[in-house]
Amino acid sequence: MFNFFLKSAFYYTIVNKYGKKILIILSNIIFIIFIQFIYSDIIEILMLNNLKDYTIYALLAKWLLILLNILFIVIIVKSIIQNKKVIPSKSNKTINQSKTSFEEDILNKDTLTTKSDLLMEELLSKK
Repeated sequence: MFNFFLKSAFYYTIVNKYGKKILIILSNIIFIIFIQFIYSDIIEILMLNNLKDYTIYALLAKWLLILLNILFIVIIVKSIIQNKKVIPSKSNKTINQSKTSFEEDILNKDTLTTKSDLLMEELLSKK
């Protein structure tokens, strides 16, 4: 039973609260891996065609894309961390302790009567 509550809490906090951001981060990591495969293919093609002068541009483009993705991931993680705000407790708020006479009457009653009780009393008194 306790295991169910742990799984539910994990699901709520991780998947529901941060699900979209987790998917974005995972897609960026997959994109970085994809960039590496494309880069290796481009370098192979440039080496076969004896265009070694352009390899530096391919390397710069690769690292520029990787750094932009890493920067985007850092911004997302930073926004997740900043969203964790402390919720003020109710004890810090000032509560008005003065009660009206109506509230005092209700609080001091021995039994509270509902509308149906009043109707039943009315019907019984008519007979």
